[in-house]
Amino acid sequence: VQLDATTQLHGHPIRKGYIFWQEDITELVALLEELRLTQEELHDIGDIIQAETAQKAQWLKLSEQNRLYDKIETVTARQLARIQEYLIALKATDDIDTARRLLKHIVILGTYIKRRSNLVFVCDKAEDIDTTELRLSLFESAESLRLSDIRCAVQIADTAKISPASAVAIYDAFEAIIEATLPGLQEILFCAEHTAQGWGLRCSVQCTDAPAALPGLPQMQLERDDDGLLYFTMFPAEGGGL
Repeated sequence: VQLDATTQLHGHPIRKGYIFWQEDITELVALLEELRLTQEELHDIGDIIQAETAQKAQWLKLSEQNRLYDKIETVTARQLARIQEYLIALKATDDIDTARRLLKHIVILGTYIKRRSNLVFVCDKAEDIDTTELRLSLFESAESLRLSDIRCAVQIADTAKISPASAVAIYDAFEAIIEATLPGLQEILFCAEHTAQGWGLRCSVQCTDAPAALPGLPQMQLERDDDGLLYFTMFPAEGGGL
């Protein structure tokens, strides 16, 4: 029986009666109170740690998103600037044919920005990605060319996986060829191939204005036949890779 906050009454039956005694539990009560306060303090600390962990996780998530968005802005900077130029020219022209041509170019560049941004997210920190991602990117860009009355066919080796570096190199090369020949581009056949040395590409282009070279792709080989058809090839050196 608890007589008061610090005193307990104990009892026990004995022969022909009972024995009773009191126990001073002041120290036990003090210890229990200390444990209770400690428990509350730990609970509060746990809440603080949990809140700090959640805040840190959110901060890391935002930092990672910002890093990827910055990367997207960097890799598509040239296309974004070109679209801005086309938009300015579009506002300044009253010619329907010129406006239609500028809009087609904007669609082509916008498609690349969309698919290239997706590759940034898919390829980030990945050792290999499914070739479907590259195939979808190439096919969607090809469709944007067809909408601009440019005949386009795309082929890609039927393999399950591709390294992020190879996927990005092939898609960027495809875009570089398009941008370099876009003013007079009429027809393009693009093939992404997988060899023993790694991934490479072959591309034939029919256009009215032939570029001397592709900026940023010194390894790209460019030939032109007597009919004016352009042939682009880019394959890794022995032991290397795209």
